[in-house]
Order: sequence, then structure tokens, then C-alpha cells
Amino acid sequence: MQLKNYQISAVNGLIEKSKNLLEIGNKSLILKSPTGSGKTIILAEFIQRLIKDDTSNNMFSFVWFAPRKLHTQSKEKLEKYFKYSKTIKCSFWANLINKKKISSNEIFFCNWPSINSSKNNIREEREGEIFIDKFIENTKAEGRKIILIIDEVHDSVGTDNSNTVIDIISPNLTIEVSATPSRDGDDRETVQLEHVKSEGMIKKQWIINPDSKNIINKRSFKTELDKSSDAEIIKIALDKRKFLFDLYKKNGVNINPLLLIQLPTKPPNEEDRIKGEVKKILKENHNISLDNNKLEVLLSGEPRRELKNLKKFDNEVEVLIFKQSIALGWDCPRAQIIVTLRHWNNVTFSIQVLGRIMRMPQPEVGHYDDEELNTSYVYTNNASNEIKENLLELMAPHNGKLINEASKLKLSSFFKKRFRQTRIKKKIFKPIFFNIASKNKILEKIDTNPPPLERQILIEKSYSSVEVELDQTTESILDLSLNDLQVTFDAFLRNLELNEFKDVQSYYPIAQTFYDFFKENLNLNYENENKSDYKKIINIICDNSNKIHFERLISEIMSEYKNQIEYKENELVNIKDFQFQKNYVFTNDTEPFNPELKKCAVKGYRYKNLYNTEQKFISFLERSPKVSWWIKNGDSGKNNFAVSYILNKKEEPFYVDFIVKLKSGKLGFFDTKGGFTLESVDAGPKSDGLIKYIKKYKYFGGVVKNENDNYSDAAWKYYVGQGLEINNNKNWKPLDL
Repeated sequence: MQLKNYQISAVNGLIEKSKNLLEIGNKSLILKSPTGSGKTIILAEFIQRLIKDDTSNNMFSFVWFAPRKLHTQSKEKLEKYFKYSKTIKCSFWANLINKKKISSNEIFFCNWPSINSSKNNIREEREGEIFIDKFIENTKAEGRKIILIIDEVHDSVGTDNSNTVIDIISPNLTIEVSATPSRDGDDRETVQLEHVKSEGMIKKQWIINPDSKNIINKRSFKTELDKSSDAEIIKIALDKRKFLFDLYKKNGVNINPLLLIQLPTKPPNEEDRIKGEVKKILKENHNISLDNNKLEVLLSGEPRRELKNLKKFDNEVEVLIFKQSIALGWDCPRAQIIVTLRHWNNVTFSIQVLGRIMRMPQPEVGHYDDEELNTSYVYTNNASNEIKENLLELMAPHNGKLINEASKLKLSSFFKKRFRQTRIKKKIFKPIFFNIASKNKILEKIDTNPPPLERQILIEKSYSSVEVELDQTTESILDLSLNDLQVTFDAFLRNLELNEFKDVQSYYPIAQTFYDFFKENLNLNYENENKSDYKKIINIICDNSNKIHFERLISEIMSEYKNQIEYKENELVNIKDFQFQKNYVFTNDTEPFNPELKKCAVKGYRYKNLYNTEQKFISFLERSPKVSWWIKNGDSGKNNFAVSYILNKKEEPFYVDFIVKLKSGKLGFFDTKGGFTLESVDAGPKSDGLIKYIKKYKYFGGVVKNENDNYSDAAWKYYVGQGLEINNNKNWKPLDL
């Protein structure tokens, strides 16, 4: 196989960087490569080159992890690539069982979820030993270095189980592969999007809602009572699909373009309803169904059919319905159009999903003369859309790990287990709603005959990259259908500020209360046969000028509702052998410290919303010659450390800011205070609780402060007196660390 120039460059970079990292050991190398760039081929050539260039007789064994069934796809691709190689072998678990090792130049392919679960054959304990432990041990005993490759890494790691498995393997080098890597690693090789595009591997651009201005001007988006904008947007997308089909024919290419329809994430009953509506639209309006093999459905609950032939250029399937399942490990270059029907709140296109329609079907040919064939198309009937790395809802991008010494620390800790009602009960909610609505004269504040609701769509715009935010330019289209109104009302309910009662089961009693209110006060019956009253109710509630009044009303109602709900709280639960978690994840909105922390027990620690006093105390700990390590504690939950204290005759948990280990072996507990936090009503009781704990277990520390403007080291003091006197300047001792 002839590699592209950028692929050769990437292989060279991987070889050079991996050799440097292998000399150090236990390091990670990131390969960032756009979807459609051929990263599997890059890795295949890298493995082949690494083995060929090896002159040290190290010999290598490879472990290849991938999500879902992508490991099978990767194995097939590499076997094809190594077809004429007699030195490289590709294996599954079944191939290794008898020999209990990974041989030299052998690649073990594994489905990540199967090894990430503690209940599987690969990690199952048998006769006192864990399988993979023994395999790795036997492999290393023969002098081989293990290289771990994690494909689509953003969807693979971050859990305690996954980190445990990686620790068991303890590879000499880890290569993490993704189009959207979520961390930096020890080194990185990046394949540039423009280089992939210039080689004709992926399309030049994608367009959101092409011809939308003409659609609006012609009012072809106008819907009838029994139709939805879903039906209209699907029709427009199918027209584009037919246009591309004819254009491929004109260019002498036998390609049947595939249209993807992305359904919204909803409660199961709603998901089934929308799926049914979309299938009905396709069948009745366009003669596209499972029965005539023009439709394929990739959703849970649907019978799974063989999808291998789906990739063939002339396959008869025209439409594929999915939710998120094709975001990873799915390669179908004839896919060129996406319709997204993400009804709740803002729509998020995953870069991973968008990448599936960016591949050129014939990369060996490159780009076509007709630019329409070098373009991907996205259609949506939702005006609020974003292009994001829709990854961190599943996992955090930055990982931290507790040092071994700190992980062995055992403490007596406390937490309060709460039992709270999270679902709204109509029998309590409804009378509160009626009472406050009457008191606030809500019917006098709103327009009970507003103009018909309008639907907006995004105006056409082209993009050359998938990592951009959409231009939010919109135009209105009139006459929302019954389905569109339901979608609008659903979104309104989900955007309400319900706080701890924001449960999916809470929306139904709120909706029913609204219906009852309008029936009693305006004689509008949402159950009438022609649904005219129902439509009017939704128009009233979701009208822009009315909506704010209802949102404020619900906010006031929820305050009263909360007061009437019985809260049951247990006494503090004592964890006698509390240990800090070994693995940490930090979201993308956290920041690293500068300069880098040397004494923090959590390697890779990042911060968010720390008080200035806390940051200064961290700097102080880092400078102290007496400090061995320190931990910044969290402020809630049983996974963080807390002492008990008494406030208003109730026992409460106090989450102390810092746990500090001195080189002398002493253990200190410190909570930083300053300004209003030192003057708060609970500052004294918390201090008493901390001092009591310290004395009981023979530790040291207390509440600390620094009133020097420059936060000099000598100005740090800790409190040793009674809590009620904490604001006095006596009983504060210099902190000698």
C-alpha cells in the first residue's frame, strides 16, 4: 500500500518519539489524527518500522485496545496490511489462552469494555491468579517490551477499572490515538487537517442547511397541521441525496450516497415515539423502509442486521437512523449527509459524528471536479446548535493519580447520607401552583392570545473544519405543527429551574398542572379532539413575552414546594478506614498550576475556583523544606475527608482543605480562612471540631490564616483556642513548616 506524504511524516515522527520515550519507560505518546486520515494504517506502518529498526534485541509485544467492536475492524485492517509479512501476528484472546503470553512481534487485539469490566474472562480470577496479570508477567519474563495502543482513547479510559488494567499491564510505552485527544501525554504527533485534505482523503468543506434562504423565501418549510418540520427537513435532505446520486452517475462513479438521521436522546418512551414518526415519514412519504432494504436502523431495541455490506458503494440502503452509535469505529465513506433532530435544548454535533461524513469515498482518486461531491451536508430544524468535542459528558479530559504513600493513608472520616425527594408530586405541586399563580395575578400579566409560535432554522454557511462553533444566524419560519409544539413545550419544561427536583419524572406533573390550570381558568381543554385548545395552551406558555412570567412563577413555586417536602437526613456516618481515591479526573475548565507542583500527592492535579488564600497556601507548602506531600481535599461527599462539628445543635461534616505529610512523619490538617470565611457563623464551630479531631488522633494543625498582603511565609498562623474567640488575635500561633 502506498502511503500518503502526511502518513509517512506521521510514521517518522512516531518512530523518533517512541524510541526516545522507550529509553525512559512508562511514558505516553499521543497521536492526534483527523477522522478519515487513515490512522490505523499509520499505526500499522509504525509497528512494522519499529520492529524492522530494532537492533537492541528488545523484541516487542503489542496490546491494542479499542472501544465497542472497533478492535475487530482494526485487526482486519492490520492483517490485510501485514498480508505478506511473516514476522507480525495479529491475535485475539482465544489465540493466547493456551500459551499464556503475548509472543514477540504479536499484536493482541482486545475490546476495551470487555477488559474494562471486572466481570469477564480476561480479568476473571482462576485458581488464585488473574489471567491478564499472568500473561503480562510471562511476556515480560521473556525480555520483551510491551507497547500499549489505545484507539479512540477519549472513549476508552478514565474509569477506575481502566486505570487498574493499565497499571496491571504497566507498558513500556502507551500510544493514545484519537481525532480529539483529551490530554497532552509526554509527547505528541499531530496530523494536520489541511494535509489530509490536500491529499484528497477527506472532503474540502461541510455546509449547514444548504439552500435555507431559498427554502424560507419560498415558504416551502411551511408545515400543515398533521406534518412536522422533521418531515420537511428530511424531505430536503433526501432531495440533496438524490441530487448527489445523479451527480456521481454523471461523473461515471457508481456511488449511492448515504443519508444519516440522528435522533435525539430522550426518555425511552419518547425515543420510541420519535423513531416511529421518522420511520413513518420515510415509509409513507418516500417509500424508504426496512422492508424494501432502503432503510437501516442502528438503535437499541432494533434487530441487528449485518451492516458489513452497508459500506459498499452500490448498496441499496439510502438512509441510516442512529443516535450516537456511529460516532466511533464506523467507516462508511459513502455517507455524505446528516439530518440531526436533537430536540432538547442546544443541539450538539460531535466532531466524531461529523467526521463520519467527511471521508472521500475514493481517496485513491482524491477530490472530484464537481465541488458538490467534495462537500458534506448537515441539515437541522433546530436553531441552537454547536460544534463541540462532545466527549467530556462521558469522561474528563485530564487525569490525576495519587502517589503510593498517600494512597495507603487511612483516616477516620464522616459524611452525611441524605434521602431527598427528587421527583415532583402533583398532589403537592398543583395546589401550590394554583395559589401562587392567583396571588401573582399571572393571567393579568400574560397575553392569552399571542401570535402563533415561529420556528427558526440556521442560515446556510460553509465550514472547512469540524472544530468550530456555528454561526447562530437564523430566520423564522411560520406555523408550527402539533409535533413541533410538543417539542417546544418539552424544551420549555426541561429548561425550568427545578434544582434538586430536576428529574425526568418531574416534567409530567408540571405539564398536567399547566393543563389543569388553563382548563379551569380559560376553559381550554387540552384533550379536545382536534387539539386546537392544546395548541393554544402551548402557544400561550411558550410565547417569548409570556415565558419569562411562567419561569418566574415556577421558581417561586419551587421555593414553597421545597419547604413543604419532608427531608430525611441520617446522622453522620463514620468511615473508620477512609482512603483517598487513587485516580482523579479533571474537566476541561480546570487549570494547571504554574509553576508545576512538585509536592502535591495527586500527580496531574488541576484546580478550579480556588480562593486566593488557598492558592497562596499551596505555594507556601510547595516552598516548605519540611513538607513531604500534601492533598487538596474536596468539599462534599463520602469520597472526600471530613471531621465532625456541631452547629445549631446538629452534627455536620467539615471538609478540611488540606492534609499535609511532613518529612518527619507527622500528619497535619489545615483549613484556610480569611475575610468573610473567617467571620462566618460556622468558622468557630468548625475550628472546634477540627481541634477535637487533631487531639483525639494526635495529629497537628488547625484553621490557618495569613493577613500579610504579600502572604509571606512567616505570616502564616494557625488557631489553637476556642472557636467562639476565633476572630480575636490571641491563640493564633506561627505555623512553622
